Amino acid sequence: MAFAQKKTLGGGFFAERSTLTVLHNGVEYEVGPDVLLATGAYGSRNLDLGYVQTDTYQILLKGALKRIGLPRIDVLVIGAPVATYDQAREYLRRAFSGRIALDRAQEVVVGKVLVLPQPLGGYAWHGHVSCSTAHRATRDA
Repeated sequence: MAFAQKKTLGGGFFAERSTLTVLHNGVEYEVGPDVLLATGAYGSRNLDLGYVQTDTYQILLKGALKRIGLPRIDVLVIGAPVATYDQAREYLRRAFSGRIALDRAQEVVVGKVLVLPQPLGGYAWHGHVSCSTAHRATRDA
């Protein structure tokens, strides 16, 4: 995450950074895979127990929602740390349901927020990939 700035340099000679601009508390931030190019390789992560309530978390989640590119999300599934799951669940439900401004012109409407303990997302993905691989192996045999 970095303060928003011009994404291309060198008159088009260099490729544009793969980032998006999001608005949070009246300030534009740049987020995305190439954000370290904007920060000069400076980056940090806040991993305290209240992380889901920080500006950093909200900015990154807004970036993810903007990258999805949908005007409406019926159910948004978010992971929360196990250690603070109960508090995080209630906060995330309140903070990320309804209308969310992503920038000065774009917003997303989130119908329902489903908050799961973080390990469940990894387990679900592993099960999905494992089942897909097993299905392909038996089909191709």
